Amino acid sequence: MKKILLVLMVLLLVPIGLMAEPKPRDMILTVVSSAPRDEPVLGPAYEAFTDLTGIEVEVIVADISTGSTITIDTMIAAGEAPDVYTDYLPRTGKFVDPAYALALDDYLDLSAYNPAIIGQLKREGKHYGMMRAASAQGMWVNLDILDEAGYTIPDNWTTDDFLDMAKAVKKIGKYATILFAANQSGDYFYMNWFASFNTQLYAEGYTESTADSPEGLATLEFLQGMIDDGYIPRESAVYSDDDYLREMFLGNCAVGGLFVGHLPVLYNMVEQGTIEKAPNFKFVGFPGGAAACSMPHAVVGKASDDEERNAMVALLISFMTSQETQTRHVLSDSKPFPTRKDVTVEPDDVNWRAVKAVVAANGTYDLGLAHPTYAEIRKQMFPLLQEMYVGDITPAEAIKAYDDAVTAILQE
Repeated sequence: MKKILLVLMVLLLVPIGLMAEPKPRDMILTVVSSAPRDEPVLGPAYEAFTDLTGIEVEVIVADISTGSTITIDTMIAAGEAPDVYTDYLPRTGKFVDPAYALALDDYLDLSAYNPAIIGQLKREGKHYGMMRAASAQGMWVNLDILDEAGYTIPDNWTTDDFLDMAKAVKKIGKYATILFAANQSGDYFYMNWFASFNTQLYAEGYTESTADSPEGLATLEFLQGMIDDGYIPRESAVYSDDDYLREMFLGNCAVGGLFVGHLPVLYNMVEQGTIEKAPNFKFVGFPGGAAACSMPHAVVGKASDDEERNAMVALLISFMTSQETQTRHVLSDSKPFPTRKDVTVEPDDVNWRAVKAVVAANGTYDLGLAHPTYAEIRKQMFPLLQEMYVGDITPAEAIKAYDDAVTAILQE
């Protein structure tokens, strides 16, 4: 029988129906969260949990400036691991491990969640984490630039069409798109190009990398060729993902992979006077009918020898991923897509619907985000791109080095 019974038994200590204020408990649960913008979504969930149980929730904002898990790694090393960690899946993924995480199936009914999505968090037959609402990426198109260049993106456009667009916008002094390689953060922006060339990154079962293939090589040759031809700035070697967003919204390039949740950056630039107004734009799919990169966030609880604490950690995770919380998230500025079957609300947003259509038509691209080693895998590409973009190594050398490094990690 599921240990949810323990949760219920513990909750019997709370006044029935909350007719009185819950009695404060000595227990405090700590949550490491990756972004302050989580607060409007998760804050009410924490409050509801405390109202029900009398247990306070302490939130620690993670340092993700390097795209790493430095905050939680430091806490674990100091013997102060948090009770719950919520972050982008490539960071949480390494903690989805039976040796560390709480098996949520033992405490909660998970039937409301989409099994195809939460299956990424399954190890040894149980779910050692839970998925929050997840974003997906489309190609953001600056229609003002394309109108000036006299180019219209065709339906079901190809990479050859993309080059035609690049030539047209170069004539009016603009770049086709922006690349970046300063750090590992935002890798989903450039990894979507592998999907455009139908590159399969892993063998079945993630036993080895298969990136060093004709498709993988063609991807890097395509990116390098656009830099060499002046369609993309050579400064991409030192640009970060923040630079990438800024250059797009400053109107310096025509298109770029983007999540609807990044649009507030554009609107903030207008409010701050950085740009006069937002351009006319729309979302389409990546060239080649590419599957879309996804940016899912997961929640992982730490297992302990204290069964009451485990039950409360599981309950807190259920509040953080509940129907109410996901509904609030879907309607927030970041506008992700629900991972629960009982969340049917949709934002009244043409861009959200456009990206949803891209995902429905092309699916999502397997970057191996939920694999326990992905935090290490994602460190391998950007230094090679830096060298490649400035001409120190060839695309063939870069894709081979990446393939060798990833296979070594997977087979450790």
